[in-house]
Amino acid sequence: MSHDSFGRWVCGRHNEFGKPISNGQDQFGYPIRIVILDNVPPIVTVISFAPTKLSFNSGFSQCTVKFKLEEDVKSWELRAGGQGPGQGTLVENGSAALADTEIFAYIDASELPYEGSWRINIYAQDKAGNWTPYDDSR
Repeated sequence: MSHDSFGRWVCGRHNEFGKPISNGQDQFGYPIRIVILDNVPPIVTVISFAPTKLSFNSGFSQCTVKFKLEEDVKSWELRAGGQGPGQGTLVENGSAALADTEIFAYIDASELPYEGSWRINIYAQDKAGNWTPYDDSR
């Protein structure tokens, strides 16, 4: 068993010399199965977030967030407050997104439960079910 370039566990069939068999069948004609255990969560990169101050005044009530993901995901969400996916106030979400594609999300002042300072967290769930973890280092 070994790690691939993304840190996932990979196990598959090898010949008697430890070399991977790549033709899809072993020397007896049986199909080769490769199992990948993905426990690496998707990485979110924020490209822009503006404006950083919202109000109910015309022209200042919406914030645009632009971000991208380093792998294909099956869903994503922006949350105000909370310390993990599914926690806090959901302000925007989406379904499947492709890696390295810019995603635009919008936060409206009316979506925030009360006036004050809010930390907006972006979470994504990859196809293996891993969620981006809460990061309190920022």
